[in-house]
Amino acid sequence: LAMAELKKNFNLKFSHSIHHKLVSIGKYDGKNPCLTCGTTAGKVFVHNPYEKAKEGKDDDRITFLNINQKVTTLVSGKLNNDSTHDVLFVGTPTNLLAYDVLSNEDIFYREIPDGVKEMIIGKLGNIQNSQQLAFIGGNCSIIGLDERGGEAFWTVCGDNVGAMTLNTTQTIPSTTTSANAAGGGGGTFVNHLLVGSDDYGLRRYENEEQIWEVFESDSFVGLASLITPSTSTSERSAVPSFSYALSNGTVGVYDTNQSRIWRVKSKHECRSLLNWDATGDGALDVVSGWSNGTVVIRRADNGQILFKQSSFSQSPVAGMVCADYRMVSTKSQTSLQLIVCHENGEVNGYDQTAEGLVPSALHAEKMNKLQAYKTSLLHELSVLKETMKVELVKEDKGRVDILQAKNGLELEITFNSFNIVQVIVFDLEAGMFSGPEGETSESLLIVPPQLKKSICIPIFPQKNIIANLSIQVLASPQSSGSANTANLHVFDLKTKLPKFATLYLTDQSGDFQSNDQVIANRKPLSCVSFKLPPKMEASGNSSLMELSDWIDENFMIQNKKTKDMLHSHRTPPPRPGRGSSAKLNLIFENVVTTIIKDNNDGSDHDRSPLWLEAEYTQEGDVRVNLRCNSFELASVLMVDICAALELKDLNSTCDFDQDMEELRSLMDQVAELNHLRQRLTIDAADGVNKVKGFVVKAEDARLMGDMSLLKRHYISLHGLNSELAMEYTKRSTNHEALLNALRQVNVFIERGSRLRLGVYRSGLVSQARAAMKARNASQLITVIQKGPSGIPSPSPH
Repeated sequence: LAMAELKKNFNLKFSHSIHHKLVSIGKYDGKNPCLTCGTTAGKVFVHNPYEKAKEGKDDDRITFLNINQKVTTLVSGKLNNDSTHDVLFVGTPTNLLAYDVLSNEDIFYREIPDGVKEMIIGKLGNIQNSQQLAFIGGNCSIIGLDERGGEAFWTVCGDNVGAMTLNTTQTIPSTTTSANAAGGGGGTFVNHLLVGSDDYGLRRYENEEQIWEVFESDSFVGLASLITPSTSTSERSAVPSFSYALSNGTVGVYDTNQSRIWRVKSKHECRSLLNWDATGDGALDVVSGWSNGTVVIRRADNGQILFKQSSFSQSPVAGMVCADYRMVSTKSQTSLQLIVCHENGEVNGYDQTAEGLVPSALHAEKMNKLQAYKTSLLHELSVLKETMKVELVKEDKGRVDILQAKNGLELEITFNSFNIVQVIVFDLEAGMFSGPEGETSESLLIVPPQLKKSICIPIFPQKNIIANLSIQVLASPQSSGSANTANLHVFDLKTKLPKFATLYLTDQSGDFQSNDQVIANRKPLSCVSFKLPPKMEASGNSSLMELSDWIDENFMIQNKKTKDMLHSHRTPPPRPGRGSSAKLNLIFENVVTTIIKDNNDGSDHDRSPLWLEAEYTQEGDVRVNLRCNSFELASVLMVDICAALELKDLNSTCDFDQDMEELRSLMDQVAELNHLRQRLTIDAADGVNKVKGFVVKAEDARLMGDMSLLKRHYISLHGLNSELAMEYTKRSTNHEALLNALRQVNVFIERGSRLRLGVYRSGLVSQARAAMKARNASQLITVIQKGPSGIPSPSPH
């Protein structure tokens, strides 16, 4: 069944290829929109459709810019609000160039040690008061530059940045006065920064503070906001907020409540993602460009396909932009075309259309086919009911349990009156199954060799996230005794895997301070310590109560004795100055991690990666110690605790001696690599000057007719060229090593920031950045271990 196609407005064909994601559009003269694309050999071409062509060819209207480096990003925009024309920003693996196309001059040239992988231009925070910045996503870091190239923003991210966008929210004023002050009773518009990274994480930043985090099934390749100041609403009901695309072909939408509305998956790779009003109804639709050259447009609220446009050449989509390229907009009506660029140089422009989703004739044909199929299914169902001799056992719907075995987790499926013939488990989040080539798979097929009522399936979660498992079981009645029967039943079962399912509470939990010396010797050496403030709500729930509830919900607690022990600590908070005897002393073991380590070297590793201690203080606070040898695990636990207890600000101290020694070594390595890079750069400059000298000498010898001298000069030039090639290899190796070291340093800062919340987190990031600029490893380690200094305690809410 053919879907409705977009109305093609124009078509361009360039003789130059267009590289993936290197597509932008800008008004470099302040009036005419120009398409800008990256092509081979580090070149960028600018197409001005309003420039007169010499021979009427599309290539006659393009101008080339030689960057002479690998181009990673192309963005057009303005950092100065008073400017009348756009500026072209060209990102490379090591630098960012801001280039004024109109006056043919560089505005600034900034070295970016972490590389330029993604870039957007916009305002962060209050749109009315904040300045326009260029946000650059690189090697586990995000930097914001102002109009002069100065650093105005910096924060860390969990991994290499794969996608970024600015998402607008509207604050609702609490009083009429504040509403009027905001300009008309609608509140103020605030931009948040959304960042998708290679560790499958999606994070929302309010200024430099991370305020939300969720994990998907693969790395992010696209993000696009569905809300702008013109479309934002002060209603509290959830509406589509932003769309996203993953490297495994998944496209979906989240709403303003930060819940996923829908997602779909394709066997092709999503190459570009943006939001565009395809039907002219004022609502943005999700537009995705694919590796097979297809462009698909879906409704943002339900994912329904509106249009599907295929390319005749089937060349992969390189990038897409929205602009009034034909300049047909008026003051009363804005008309934006969808411009789709393919890698073979083909460019197509599409207009908005208000036509139906599917032509009426095709719609009627589809309905007739569905009606006929429905009649056939009803007839087949009636025949099966007449021939079925075995009565359905309605009360036996099957049961799913998650068990903690010695060698990992097991998914147990049990029936009372059916034999299991086949099981298919679908997992769209945790990636706990392996595919045929070692990659993660979202499904697992199990066919037991013998018919039986129960089956255990080993599972190995690779990430600490909540996984919703969907299970389809094909079963035969126990009385049939064989799988070769027409009376097979399909059961749809569902279960939920807790976030920290691999960590389970042991029987040794309790008052382990008085346990034997063997248990004490297994106590982790590293620790995170913090205080939970007393709860002020009238409900009377204490922080220790909420901490117990969090443990009960997110960990595997199957032993009744330990479960009762955990619930016994849910006591009311003490009065200030009196304290309380209530404590939490818990030992967790990690099955999956231990098994993976055991398979590597066969040794017996510590199976107690986490000890949790919590008790009341005299002031009514709850002092908590998280003892574990994994810095990464501690940071994940802290983020989850802060979110579950709805904390606003929290400081902590940590002691990870082994990790801090590694960080000190990395800082020394960064300093050494920077020194080596400067020396290699000086040597390369000297080599270039020598090349220039030999070229001039060789030309002089040619003019004098001295062929012998000319030959000697060119022989020397050939040798010098070989040396320069070797020096380039050294500089490239040095650059890769420097990037890797900086990435690991940024990961340590990011983990340290996750141990804090609110002003303490943003303070740590800024002070850690200052320590990195000063190349002070001791100061950086102190900030991560002790927290930021000079920050007053926030007033209680």
